[in-house]
Amino acid sequence: MIDWTPYLKSISDSEKYAQWETFYTLTDVEGKTRPSKTAPLLRDLWVQTIEKEPQNRQERPERPEKTERFTVLDGLRKYATNHVLLKGRPGSGKSTALARLLLEESVEAQSLRLNQQNQAKIIQIPILIELRLYETSILDLILQFLKRHKLIIDSNTLESWLLENQNFRPLLLFDGINELPSEAARQNLKNFRQQYAEISMIFTTRDLGSDDLDIEKKLEMLPLTEPQMQDFVKAYLPEKGEEMLKQLGNRLKELAETPLLLWMLCSVFDDNQNKIPANLGLVFQIFTGIYDKKLKADVPTYQESRDWWRELLQVLAWKMTQGESKTEIQVAISRTEAEEELSKFIKNKGFPEYYSKQWLEDLLKYHLIHLEGNDKIAFRHQLIQEYYTAEELKKKLPHLRDEQLQWDYLNYLKWTEPMALLLGLLDNETQAKRVVKLGLEIDLKLGARFAGEVNFKFQKQTVGLVLGLDVPKRFKVELLGLTKSNEVVNQLSQALKDSDWGVRWNAAEALGNISPETAIAELLKALEDSNSDVRRRAALALGKIGSETAIMGLLKALEDSDEYVRRNAAFALGNIGSETAIAGLLKALKDSDESVRGNAAFALAKIGSETAIAELLKALEHSDNALEALTEIETETAIAGLLKALEHSDEGVRGNAAFALGKIGSETAIAGLLKALEHSDEDVRWYAAFALGKIGSETAIPGLLKALEDSDEFVRRKAAEALGNIGTEAAMTELIKCLKNPDFVTLNNGDTLSQAREALDIIQNKLKYYHPLSQPMNQQVYISYNWQEDSNEMANQLVQAFDAKGIEIIRDKTHTTYKDSIKNFMRQIGQGKCVVAVISDRYLKSENCMFELVEIARNGDFYKRIFPIILPDARIYKDFERIDYLKYWEDEKAKLQAKYKQLDLVNTNSIMATLNLYDEIRGNIDNLTNILKDMNTLNIDLHRQSEFAAMIQKVETKLAEDSQNI
Repeated sequence: MIDWTPYLKSISDSEKYAQWETFYTLTDVEGKTRPSKTAPLLRDLWVQTIEKEPQNRQERPERPEKTERFTVLDGLRKYATNHVLLKGRPGSGKSTALARLLLEESVEAQSLRLNQQNQAKIIQIPILIELRLYETSILDLILQFLKRHKLIIDSNTLESWLLENQNFRPLLLFDGINELPSEAARQNLKNFRQQYAEISMIFTTRDLGSDDLDIEKKLEMLPLTEPQMQDFVKAYLPEKGEEMLKQLGNRLKELAETPLLLWMLCSVFDDNQNKIPANLGLVFQIFTGIYDKKLKADVPTYQESRDWWRELLQVLAWKMTQGESKTEIQVAISRTEAEEELSKFIKNKGFPEYYSKQWLEDLLKYHLIHLEGNDKIAFRHQLIQEYYTAEELKKKLPHLRDEQLQWDYLNYLKWTEPMALLLGLLDNETQAKRVVKLGLEIDLKLGARFAGEVNFKFQKQTVGLVLGLDVPKRFKVELLGLTKSNEVVNQLSQALKDSDWGVRWNAAEALGNISPETAIAELLKALEDSNSDVRRRAALALGKIGSETAIMGLLKALEDSDEYVRRNAAFALGNIGSETAIAGLLKALKDSDESVRGNAAFALAKIGSETAIAELLKALEHSDNALEALTEIETETAIAGLLKALEHSDEGVRGNAAFALGKIGSETAIAGLLKALEHSDEDVRWYAAFALGKIGSETAIPGLLKALEDSDEFVRRKAAEALGNIGTEAAMTELIKCLKNPDFVTLNNGDTLSQAREALDIIQNKLKYYHPLSQPMNQQVYISYNWQEDSNEMANQLVQAFDAKGIEIIRDKTHTTYKDSIKNFMRQIGQGKCVVAVISDRYLKSENCMFELVEIARNGDFYKRIFPIILPDARIYKDFERIDYLKYWEDEKAKLQAKYKQLDLVNTNSIMATLNLYDEIRGNIDNLTNILKDMNTLNIDLHRQSEFAAMIQKVETKLAEDSQNI
């Protein structure tokens, strides 16, 4: 049995994971070098299910599957059991989500391990597998992560646990499918997933396609909404935030749609004389420059290393992006490889090669690389690696022939992101146009994207290359959209008027990707297009732009004859997030289409204002979706309103309010619900009991117990059911007390008594035992052993193995304190219903150990109550050897007796008691050792290999039998 305690503690105590609970940062550099500002964590990151979107109405299913949206952790938890893939842009928060999940699940598992009330509950063990560190196998990656967190096991033990896990079940968090170094690695991961299909797994990737592992359920990180971005900026830059937002205008989404980019942009604005860089490449350039500039004055470095930091990082990034093949990159390399690469650079610059080791150490301490896994060097984010690769590529670009650039770089997907960043850094128009032209020759979509990545002052020329392409109009409009350049907005707006609905459809989608406010007027006209697919695309585009100017048109679209248009209009209004839309969205809660109702509810939840909450509370009378929206708004106002709704005259409203409070699950509502349990209306009391059961907090137990005496039978039954839902040992204890109470039985001689018994059954099945294990004597397991090294070590192993099964062993070292009576504790051992005894030669010659053994015999049922381990030095299996122990105690008695006779016999009661004990030991040792030798106590090695499984099973059986006899 694996002891998970050190592992879980290592995770929950780790600053690396704990930091995600408070702020967003890329680095933990030493001393003064930690950034002076840390960005607040964006907790409300959302995901939605990914479904194939029909391209035309002929492909639409009659009953389309509803798009689901969750906060990221809720979505991952919901679908982990059958495996789920999380897709998102670089820096969108995928790795952050896994780190938060790892921490939260570790803390939860640790609390369950420490809580006696959950001894038999299934405990989930989260393990983070960082796929960028892959070398040999997935199993090795898991073993490495466990080792880094204080758990060392072999591969056989790991495989056995993965296949046969029972009380401790794995939750495997695979980060970065796209960062696997080879096709062989991807195949190994796919095989692993199939082999361990029953295990809960979560995967993340930068993109979909060949890397989706055939995972059916996929979630997509939603981009930050404009209100989220604005709140973040104001929190990070309280004095400069408004100015930054003003300068950005509609470029906020372009530059900062993910948490990482938003944080970097804020850092750059704060350090760049309150100026916004022209493009993303320059954002990276200034951001990384902050480390070069600010840290130089703060940190001691080796020789001239800090003067070369940028070049050193470019060398490492280039090496890693080149990888071991033309198609694969490396996102982590060994320290040795890194030192070798730096040595070449350093030698060329005229420095001694041995500088490489110390200069690398300086970078690890003070810059944007760090050590990972098995002494691997990695950049703190793949985007940072891509930026430094772009800087190195910029230096090489003038020296690359067109053929080289085209077929060694542009042709391979791994160079696409560095090339895009490079284009933003280029000040040379000729080189920029050259890259775009060659890109268009390789792939039209690639070239179109590059046309929009170049410096703004060159985009008219590069976009002109796209405009000049001789391709069908539909495709050209699609390519113009890929540029995401403001230079194409006029052409796309004109395309919205084209006679071909496909051109108009592509134009609306393209404008949504660019999100220019100048196109709103034409997109509003497109909301009235004769083709429903165009209207649908126009609604989505207006939602992406996010301007309140579009609200009236979108509200009108909420009444469109096409359900897809109404759906997208509701979603768009949620993105805009204005109270102006509340009335129309409330009306949409009555729409005939379920997804329209769901999107309207989601939109109202995102607006989340006091007005929205008040209107949603009113809508509870007729809308389940209003209820759905309220469950997403965990504010004091929503909870207070729902508590008040428990007293509504309409039973449906009361039921919806109770259901919402239960689903929200906030303990904030408990006080109000407990008060509602005493309401004069029995229906209110019933719904309060229902909600408390759904919340499932032990805080509610006293109130629910009181409700078991309610005058209304149905309230009593619901209170009993709620206690069953809470399902803890505390609830079990109180239900047992009630069922033993004659007054309770008399009062509840009908269905309520049956419900109480059923609730108790539910808890017993959940906890897998019949009676609280903390009851005195009947459920306690003691251990009797000698303190010498071999016996003590065996006792440690036994305690650990039993603890892993949720059984606490009562032991002198942990259950006695300063000045406690040793004799009394030994008597308790003698009275124990289950006593594990580690029998050794020293044990059989120890006065205290033999006192315990004799006490066990004195209290009867010796054979049933003792569970022995016989160490090899205990010589009890041959009669002539057992005689030695009889002789030993005869000699001990004779020696003490000889001394005793030399004394005045006054006040020697304790010595006489010892003499009597020796006599009793001598009188019992033959019989007791004979019983022990007759037991099949198994070989010590067998016990250890099985982690004492046979003994634990026998003890569990005895505990269960004792419970039934209470």
